[in-house]
Amino acid sequence: MVKLDLKDKKILNELFIDSRQSFRSIGRNVGLSKDIVANRVNKLKELGIIERFYTEINLFKLGYLCFRFYLSFQNTTPEIKREIIGYFKDCKYSTLVVSIKGEYDLVLFVFFKRMDDFFSFWRKTLIKYRNYFHKQAISAYNQYRIYKYQFLIDDESDVFNKYNKEKDVTISGGEKAKSDDLDFQILKLLSVNSRISTIEIAEKLNSNTNTVTARIRRLKDFDVIQGYTINIDHLALDYYVYKANIQLKDYTKRAAMIDYIEKNTALRMIDESAGFVDLELNFVVKDPKHFHQIMEDLESRFPNNIKDYNYFYIEKFHKFQFIPDE
Repeated sequence: MVKLDLKDKKILNELFIDSRQSFRSIGRNVGLSKDIVANRVNKLKELGIIERFYTEINLFKLGYLCFRFYLSFQNTTPEIKREIIGYFKDCKYSTLVVSIKGEYDLVLFVFFKRMDDFFSFWRKTLIKYRNYFHKQAISAYNQYRIYKYQFLIDDESDVFNKYNKEKDVTISGGEKAKSDDLDFQILKLLSVNSRISTIEIAEKLNSNTNTVTARIRRLKDFDVIQGYTINIDHLALDYYVYKANIQLKDYTKRAAMIDYIEKNTALRMIDESAGFVDLELNFVVKDPKHFHQIMEDLESRFPNNIKDYNYFYIEKFHKFQFIPDE
């Protein structure tokens, strides 16, 4: 476990809020010089705490449909598992491939502009690997809401409790934004590195900085770019990301359950999809016991309304980006 001091936590919080801001700007907010901030950020990267700087992109605004797959394995060897994971990583439609521990072994997000492409992809997948899938659960993914990183807050500093800023983002559908290939190429570069400069983007795309800057501003205005943030290795900090997939007896109580759970500081994200689950809650917790306490509290607050739920925790990211490679 890596221990962070208050300055490190403030820096992480600043990067979570806006990972594209300059080190000088972060330094002003945390009371350090830009050079010290840069050194601390590099150290956090070396320790593996900061895994990536990325851009939150609303692909629904670009006309994409999203499907999520939960898969559990059977009849496999370590070599076969690596082959399957590599297959999904190399898939031009996938944006997220994650090993998980729980009822399922792998979660996969894929984006398509045509239903024909979705069915073609899945048919080819089953032809290659159907014998290795014990269970598969597929859902049409609609939106998610991200909540601020409360796990960075602790009791050692009332100043930091006041310092922590709101950072709630909702990514969902809506009116399609006008875009072209240059927009898409800019988004591809930003999706894997939110700190890439406009100069570097312009050079890579044979454009100019004024055009790139204007395109980025327009993509933000149309809510295609939702923000710039970071991905953290929670296990390096001795925290776990747990996901609960809940089936409800009375769906009309879903909104009340969300209102209640939003007050829990461990809440990280709420997903919404059409499929086998009614309520999807993601938590950053200290240990498995912490997660089960949260679920027991939710069940006691809404007695007999949770028909069933399964859960898992994130083990390893194999692919993490916000736009497909197609």
